[in-house]
Amino acid sequence: MNKESFSFIVYMIHACANKWNMMPSEVYQKLQSAGCIDGYLVPHYDI
Repeated sequence: MNKESFSFIVYMIHACANKWNMMPSEVYQKLQSAGCIDGYLVPHYDI
């Protein structure tokens, strides 16, 4: 994972946390357990 994709993932976690009224750590745990980070966000970052 490069710096740009890492920054994008952090941004997405915070954006979702704001939208869903959750803590970023909770959003990260949910996205990670569902496989969204490694299975979707990282591989498709450049799209």
